[in-house]
Amino acid sequence: MGRTVRDALAAALYNLGKKGLKKFINKLNDWEIKDGYNKIPRGQLEDTDPEDIADLIRKYYTDSYGIEVTLAVLDAIDEKKVAEDLRADLGNVDDFTLQVEPKGSDQKAASKVNYPPIHEPRKHFVIEQRETLINRISLVRPVLDELLGKNLLTYEQYDTIRSKPTPREQMRELYHYVRSWGDTDMDVVYKSLTKYNFPLIQNLESVEKVFDFEKISEYTSTSVSFTGEEHFVDKHRLHIISNVSLVDPVLDDLLEQKLLPEILYETVRNKITSQEKMRELYYYVTSWGNDEKDQLLQVLRKHNKSLITNLESKKNKKPCPLPLQHSETWDEQWTMKPSSSGVNAPPKDEGIQIISAHTSCDQPQRRQMECKLCGKDQDSGDVVIPVMNGSTYRLEMTSAGLFRCQKTGIKFQVTHPVTIEYNLESWDNHLKGIQGNKYEIVGPLFNIKTDVEPHVVSAVYLPHYLCIESFTGDKTQIKCAHFKDGNLTLETPSRIDPFYIVLENPTFSFLGALLSFWNLSVPIHGIVLLYFSTVCKGDPKYQEYKIHLYLLPYSADAEKMLDEKKSKFQRIDKPLHTNNTVYTKIKYLVRGDPDVSVIPQSLQFQSEPYQCTEISITGDDINIYLEVSEVDSEAVIWKAHLTKGELRQWSGQMVEPNQQKEPFVDKHREYLIRDISLVEPVLDGLKTEKLLTSEQYDTVCSKSTSQEKMRALYAFVKSWGDDGKKSFYRILQDTNGPIIRKLERVDSQS
Repeated sequence: MGRTVRDALAAALYNLGKKGLKKFINKLNDWEIKDGYNKIPRGQLEDTDPEDIADLIRKYYTDSYGIEVTLAVLDAIDEKKVAEDLRADLGNVDDFTLQVEPKGSDQKAASKVNYPPIHEPRKHFVIEQRETLINRISLVRPVLDELLGKNLLTYEQYDTIRSKPTPREQMRELYHYVRSWGDTDMDVVYKSLTKYNFPLIQNLESVEKVFDFEKISEYTSTSVSFTGEEHFVDKHRLHIISNVSLVDPVLDDLLEQKLLPEILYETVRNKITSQEKMRELYYYVTSWGNDEKDQLLQVLRKHNKSLITNLESKKNKKPCPLPLQHSETWDEQWTMKPSSSGVNAPPKDEGIQIISAHTSCDQPQRRQMECKLCGKDQDSGDVVIPVMNGSTYRLEMTSAGLFRCQKTGIKFQVTHPVTIEYNLESWDNHLKGIQGNKYEIVGPLFNIKTDVEPHVVSAVYLPHYLCIESFTGDKTQIKCAHFKDGNLTLETPSRIDPFYIVLENPTFSFLGALLSFWNLSVPIHGIVLLYFSTVCKGDPKYQEYKIHLYLLPYSADAEKMLDEKKSKFQRIDKPLHTNNTVYTKIKYLVRGDPDVSVIPQSLQFQSEPYQCTEISITGDDINIYLEVSEVDSEAVIWKAHLTKGELRQWSGQMVEPNQQKEPFVDKHREYLIRDISLVEPVLDGLKTEKLLTSEQYDTVCSKSTSQEKMRALYAFVKSWGDDGKKSFYRILQDTNGPIIRKLERVDSQS
């Protein structure tokens, strides 16, 4: 095969060297492109080798215009020698000629190419689909075996590729050799890939017939359907792996339908248990398109009908409520009956289900807000779990788009990959020195510490807890406070959404939402936090329980501040959100039944400092009912049920003062690395809960022994917060119960 445009482009980019290539990428990012072409996304050019850049230039700009742009950029960064060498090299490319630009032309480029005929030769399928094949081919080993057998790979090349830990890395290494092969040799690669990865190749070819070729890799890089809904077999991956019992007839049908090649069929059949077989099968299923997954679902339903029917029925049930999602049928779910003390209690013959504010179903969306008056956040963005360094939140956004912090709810609209660090701060420290302070705080205060280039962050969404639909005041008084060098500036937001104020093209320092010059009652979204402690624990005569109840705005800084302040108390899980809008400057009555001490009995809602009421309970053989209501109207805004079993359980979980409770998975790290034998089910659970990315999952799975896998897993666990580690602990309990129970007994005896 003769010299190609791609060969010439790649050679020129290699000749730039590392520094020159960086200058080229920076200039190419800013280069003005002709109408009719789309710019290469900036993120795709980062950390990319010259050959990948050459492919991107040809993909987005075609050979002809791509050469024109490349020559112009090389001239602009004063790489005249490389540009001249590229022009000379292009003279060796068949059917490709350069035409010198007429003197006096106002074009940026010093030269341009004659456009080839409309029917420009198509690139080979293996080259055109390079990115998709690298990311999605799962069965690489038999492909390598065939290429070695046909003398297309040397033994040294074969061993080099096989040494890579994941299929993605193996395919990337394979392409280092494939790129120099001719069409005949690439046909062999294509046939081998089709033989062992037929559903993926079939899917790519069918998409190619229907869609614009430039969009194929974008379409095929995900298993999510056009509706944005995750496919059933992906969504229920962990349940299907764990519970499918009739695997062999499923494999037989998949083989008959040519969804499984024989070599993979034998590999899966040779596994011992049903779980091992399903896990091996899923390793291959990840590369399938939705049509193939639909066929798999039909086969699973045929042979494991009860399991699939059960999962489908769960799909149709009402989902776990999101924060601030108040039930329209509260009275139907919990019909209250008067008690002797006037406090309403649930009927004894009806079961009461209270959904914890910290259950696993709630966690992934715990900051996606919803209110029965304001509606819900329509533009939630991609959730990012922050990396915590002390009190600093670190958000890593790997592409352009809208991203929401899973912990605090703040959102950033970014145009390029960027990492942002911020802290939550106290308003009191900044407002107390301001003369004539007549401000009403309506959101957390963020100290955004990262300096970013202009326009990298096109908008920041600052959370507020003002109930917009109940607010009857002047909305122009809703401002963004901007503290810098001790001075306060009030900015008018670009937009006010139900749960956010939006600043476009912001500058960063201390930012937060407030009402300016306001002295009236304000409607807000409220929450109730409960903190538990045992006094004289173990003393039958004097032991009693203390519960501190706080009525607060739905604000990340409020929860964080109180969790730190109440470190000697245990936060307990009860209904978090108030049933109705809460108002500032209005008193609320706290009552308990049966006779419990409540001091003070009324609370006035305010932002900072936060007020609490103390509830004292003597004896543990009673059930307690609590409620919060408006003093004047007695409209109940919140209620909860504390059972005697819960009181005893919380008391048993209490940590003694000054004793720091280390996360279980950190405390027993070495034991877990040494003793956990069933690692794959743990990894499946972590991937399902999105604590592990697909690449991290593959990296851990590539290790040989259980100990190596657990050690590799802990490399990722160390950056997780408490919630992630609690999920890890729960998954270990489910999958490796005997080992975890043994360690728990050791803890209880120490």
